[in-house]
Amino acid sequence: MPRPLWDSAIELRDLLQSYSNREPAAQLCLQGLGSLLDQAIAGAISKPHRSPAPCGYYFVEGRLPEYRDLAEEYAAFSMRLQGVSHEDLTRMLEQIRRKPASK
Repeated sequence: MPRPLWDSAIELRDLLQSYSNREPAAQLCLQGLGSLLDQAIAGAISKPHRSPAPCGYYFVEGRLPEYRDLAEEYAAFSMRLQGVSHEDLTRMLEQIRRKPASK
């Protein structure tokens, strides 16, 4: 069963809060995504966004990909935000999970 956008937003917010204590980029993302996460949690987003969720830089060029759970949830939230289907999202996440984690 597909997870709704609001559920993904809650999970992402919780993970960002958890990692914010040890990872400054997570705190920056939490601040940068704050309003968007609040809107998603409130169910105020009804149309797909045309672009990925803010903070992608930290997941591509920064250290946040080291935290696989956080990186996967950010990807899931961003894809859901853009209206990617559950099936496509599941397939993409499986491809990510098959790659070895970097250290």
